Amino acid sequence: MFKHGHGVLTLHAADYGVSRSFLLYDEQTVFRSLQRLGMELIAPGGSAALGGLMYFTDTKGAAHCVFHMRKPAHPSR
Repeated sequence: MFKHGHGVLTLHAADYGVSRSFLLYDEQTVFRSLQRLGMELIAPGGSAALGGLMYFTDTKGAAHCVFHMRKPAHPSR
């Protein structure tokens, strides 16, 4: 899971009473890098199941991306 986009995002963290900055990452670049390392995307098992690429926005308004991936025990050749 990571914050996606381009550049840097600065948000106020009320729990800490400070502003925090986060690097944003392009999800396609991260995805391709993981694929080159032998990772495979896990497809969702149904309409209500988790899997694939998922996006959500947290309560502070930051956009996140989650990949459901695994590295197979015996990678295809």
